[in-house]
Amino acid sequence: KIRINSNDNIINPQSKWLKVPVEDKKDFIKHIPILNKSKLNSFPWNVSIINDIKLNYNTTPYFNEFFPLYERLFDDSDDKLIDLNMKIIKQFKKIFNIDTEIVLASSLKLKDEHYDDTLKSDLSNDLLQICKALGAGTYLSGNGGDGSSYNLNSQLFENNSVKVQFQN
Repeated sequence: KIRINSNDNIINPQSKWLKVPVEDKKDFIKHIPILNKSKLNSFPWNVSIINDIKLNYNTTPYFNEFFPLYERLFDDSDDKLIDLNMKIIKQFKKIFNIDTEIVLASSLKLKDEHYDDTLKSDLSNDLLQICKALGAGTYLSGNGGDGSSYNLNSQLFENNSVKVQFQN
C-alpha cells in the first residue's frame, strides 16, 4: 500500500490509501506477486490509482511536473511488490537527492543453513540481527513498536548494545 498524506495543497483533505492488489500470501515481500489483472472501481488497479491522483491533485502546484512520473511508476510493469516498492523508493531518493545506500535484508544472508522459513520467525531477533550486521547503535522503531501492534523485545536490543528509539 502506498499512502499519500494530506497537506495544505490537497483538494480533498481526507487521506486515502492507494491499493496495489497482491496475492494474499503470508510471505516475505520479495515473494509477493502483484495481481496485475485485478480491477479497482472497474478499472485496472494502476489506472484506478492514476485516476485518483489526477482527480485529487490536478490543480495543485507541480502537478504537471510530477504526474508523468506517477504514470511511469504505476505502469503495470512490475510482477512483484518488492519491484514496485523499490522503483518508487529509488525515484523519490533521486527527487530528494538522497544518496543513502539501500541494503535489502535478504542480501545480508543472516539465516543459517538450518533455518526453516516455514516457521514464524522472532521479529525482534531478526531486526536485531540486521542492526548488528549493519553496525547500528540505535534501532528506530515505528510508532507501533512499543507493543501496540507487535511486541518488540527492547530488552534483547539493550542486552546487545543497540538502543531502541520509538518514533511518534
